[in-house]
Amino acid sequence: MTTIRQNLRLCVISVLLLFISSTGASAAGSSLLTGKQASYRADMVRLAEVLGAVHLLRERCGGREGQMWRRKMLEMLDIEASGKKDRDMLVNHFNKSYYAMRVNHSRCSMRTISEMNAYIDEGAAVAGRLARAAHQ
Repeated sequence: MTTIRQNLRLCVISVLLLFISSTGASAAGSSLLTGKQASYRADMVRLAEVLGAVHLLRERCGGREGQMWRRKMLEMLDIEASGKKDRDMLVNHFNKSYYAMRVNHSRCSMRTISEMNAYIDEGAAVAGRLARAAHQ
């Protein structure tokens, strides 16, 4: 049951990321951000971190996606990162999260699975907020 639940959530995140990417809406490049833009940017940063964590945790626990989460991050960057500074910032957050998970999870354990499920839930929530914000 857990695998079906994880796969369903992973599909939801993937679809929402595609939805965000298709809008072309970007607030990341603004130097003076409004409240909505700042919130959008914070969610983009958090989603980069979640993608980095899920990428590593799924690898540790035998996920069969390969480089899918890294590719989703690259797709997001192609659409959302308006300049080198924004791109570098999001990549750094992805990598920081990936390497933090690598240090803390050398193998798949119950803790790893629990943390992965929490990240998947959070990723779906963040991606949903971003999708709604992109279409307002």
